[in-house]
Amino acid sequence: MLPCLNDANTYKIDLFMDAGFRRHRASKHLHNFTKAFDPPEERLGFLVEKQARRGFSIEDAEPTDGYIKLTGVWQIDESTVPSFRMGSRGRVEGFDYPLKVSLNGRKIWSGVLHMPIVCAGWPSVYWRIPPGCLQKGYNELRLDIEGKSLLVNQCTVFVRTHPGTVMQPLFSPRVLLAGKEFTVTLMFHEPASGISIKHDDAIEPLSAPSEAAVGEQEFRFKASGPAKASRLIFTSGGRELEVELPPVLDLPEGLPCHVGTDSDDHRHDDTGMMDEILMYLFRSELGDMVMFRPKVNRNCTGQPSAELCRAWIDICRRFNAKYLLCDWRTSCEFPSEVYAEAAKDPNCIGSHAHEPYFMMVDKAAASPELRDAKDFKDAHRAFIASMKEWVDRCHALGIKAAAGEASWLAVYNVEAGFEQINAEAVTGFSPHFGVVRGALRGRPNVTFGHHIAIEWYLGYPYDNLKTHRFRLFAYLTWTHGGQYVYAENSLFFSNSYERHDPEDHFPAENRSVLRRFYDMVRVQPRTGEQCAELAAIYGNLESIFWYDDDVLPEMDSTSRWDQLFWNKWDGSFCKPAWRALDGWLPPLEIEPYNKNRTILKWFASNPYGNVDVISINRPADILSKYKVLAFLGWNTMTDDIVEKLKKYVHNGGILFIGGCHFDRRTLSEGEYAIDTSGAENLLGLSVTGPGALAGDVTWQGGSYSAGEGIRLCSLKLHNAEILAKDKSGNPVLLHNRYGKGEVYFNNFWDYPATKEVVELTKSFLSRIGELAQGDFGLEDAGGINCSHWHDRQTGTRRLYLVNINWQKPRTSQACLIRLWGRPFPVAVRPDAPLVVTVKDGIAVAPESPFIYVENIRVEGGVCKVSLVGVGRCTLRLFTENPKLHVLPMDSCGRAESYANPVLIIDVEGRKELEFSIHNAQ
Repeated sequence: MLPCLNDANTYKIDLFMDAGFRRHRASKHLHNFTKAFDPPEERLGFLVEKQARRGFSIEDAEPTDGYIKLTGVWQIDESTVPSFRMGSRGRVEGFDYPLKVSLNGRKIWSGVLHMPIVCAGWPSVYWRIPPGCLQKGYNELRLDIEGKSLLVNQCTVFVRTHPGTVMQPLFSPRVLLAGKEFTVTLMFHEPASGISIKHDDAIEPLSAPSEAAVGEQEFRFKASGPAKASRLIFTSGGRELEVELPPVLDLPEGLPCHVGTDSDDHRHDDTGMMDEILMYLFRSELGDMVMFRPKVNRNCTGQPSAELCRAWIDICRRFNAKYLLCDWRTSCEFPSEVYAEAAKDPNCIGSHAHEPYFMMVDKAAASPELRDAKDFKDAHRAFIASMKEWVDRCHALGIKAAAGEASWLAVYNVEAGFEQINAEAVTGFSPHFGVVRGALRGRPNVTFGHHIAIEWYLGYPYDNLKTHRFRLFAYLTWTHGGQYVYAENSLFFSNSYERHDPEDHFPAENRSVLRRFYDMVRVQPRTGEQCAELAAIYGNLESIFWYDDDVLPEMDSTSRWDQLFWNKWDGSFCKPAWRALDGWLPPLEIEPYNKNRTILKWFASNPYGNVDVISINRPADILSKYKVLAFLGWNTMTDDIVEKLKKYVHNGGILFIGGCHFDRRTLSEGEYAIDTSGAENLLGLSVTGPGALAGDVTWQGGSYSAGEGIRLCSLKLHNAEILAKDKSGNPVLLHNRYGKGEVYFNNFWDYPATKEVVELTKSFLSRIGELAQGDFGLEDAGGINCSHWHDRQTGTRRLYLVNINWQKPRTSQACLIRLWGRPFPVAVRPDAPLVVTVKDGIAVAPESPFIYVENIRVEGGVCKVSLVGVGRCTLRLFTENPKLHVLPMDSCGRAESYANPVLIIDVEGRKELEFSIHNAQ
């Protein structure tokens, strides 16, 4: 398998072609708009024309199989190549030519070879060397080329040698779940017959061939029930091989989380690369899903054949793995007959529209209706209609529609009918996922995941910190309810700022992170639903894409992407007001890195709990689920919205809203049309017109500048009370009670979008967050992100804590969590979430992510805790009643404190702990 190129019994031989030396200037990459990339580099290599031979010798051991790796570029005159763009679906000539690869006279591969254009380094291609082609002693590799010349940087032969045994384990499971199938893969270095397998009673063979040729052989099993650790004993010809198996865990069903890879940089052709990656992905338990994404001149030069596509899908089915098909204006879709077949396959989870916001960026992609929109209402209608065309196309084939959305327009994806949202966080993680969660509230049939573009979005350089940021993205997606976590690039190849191949250190480290993550999500079922008390309102006809002041370089390199159509009237003046959301989601500060445009403030704490971003056009019963609603960005007010807000507050909700949000305009031109008629009782005031320019404000012991040119509203007060004034005595923040709820009125006529006023609004939101804070969450956030889940069926709560300080990847973060309204100290490791399980007045927190707290029961003065998992870890307990102490009733460890005991425990499958509860008095 490709990533096994650094195995102990594999070594490599570098072959430089015997040919002329020349200098080559790299072709322009499709992503040449990215500012962060340097100009195309000059490359040096060996020119191969017609034919090249190279001999090498293997003397030390008997070779079995291996790989040939070629890095190089075709020599072409780009001026003669037909122009193409990322959306091309036809074949692109000029970047592929006939090539034949032979080893010792045997054909390894023959066909039309595509060498993709890469941003840095050299493109590469791998071919597997089947058993029997290599020989001890002299070997000869030969390349035959037709039509053009190939500039070769390097040719490497990876040789796997005979370890001296007939059978060798390649892959075996790390996690076994009751009722689930698993695979053991062996390497046979000699033909074997009469293969027999001894196994535990809880292990059921499903596919156990009795014979095997030289090469890799799969054996399929099913774990039928819970069991202790065991082993499989393979016997053939009097020789035995033992394969250790972990305990079989019996866990409850929870919200699934599928893990895998996107195939943006994986060849969709007949070189065999896709097959190799899929086999490694599933055999090694790196994950259980893949997204196929052919893209012209990126990983193919034309539509893959139906035969190839079916072969790749068959691999997924064989391992019961999920897959997504990609088809959008930036891709080259699978043949239509493959889509029709996939629609009937339960393993196919949808057809992925990659980055549908592009129709708001690309003039060629935008519909005429969108280009000709007269106002925000027209733009909204045209955008929804364009997305719905895609959804209808999928539904006509019987396949679910998925959107890969890098912007906050995910609010509208679900409105258009998409059944799956795969987020791509190009700016702050928390608000982006708040948008997705808000879109999914009340829509149980819609799922979401995270398309993690490691190399494109997670910054430079390619070091352990970048890998750690990937780890945090995966953890946060899981803790916030994602059902799909898959990486775009950098698991096998990287292609943007640096070039890496499967055997290199950076992809290997990323695979290690994903593998551990996949192990964890299988051991920690998520039950219940996420709790979110706070929601920022995505206003009527709003169109913000992302934070303008903290976005990747490529996102602002070709003019403002989010202003081409919807905001061609310069409606972005209000978008900086969204940064006030930092009052609820304070970002992790990264001052030393601010000069590096590729390093963003991705991560934020959430001291007041999860924050959703939800459309004001959602039904009233959905809005009523939140304790607080806050308006920040654009909103076109309507009578229906006023009535909805009155109902929300009257029933007990807390509303934060400004005068600017009562603007009735559908276009950001001309004077504001602010009208609070019909809302006077709700607000306890009436807005009579624009007022004075805002002055400096003193609030909660702090002093805030209002900046320049921001007008307040002129008011007629009814029942509202003034909470904050500017230095001239003008009201700035007012409060009114209405029914069972409250309204905080941010008295700005203009959008409070200056840097200074944003700081003031942040302070307002922080205070409201404190007042609305629940009994479970964070007491002192620090560098921690917390997601609170509540399983109402069992009465169990869980806090999922993630240490987001990526700058210290080896340091635990101390913090205070809030349980039953009281603070308790914990420390969160940098490499794993801390899960705190709460029930019956007891909280249990194992420090290992591989030990699951299945249940907590308190009966007759005895607390019983059921644990499932594997390993040794520290376990902490907390009690709701500070007067109660707990004492372990067995020898599982020594309690440091009866009030909050700390134990060292070992779990091997299942463990039941009992504690005696005593009154301290």
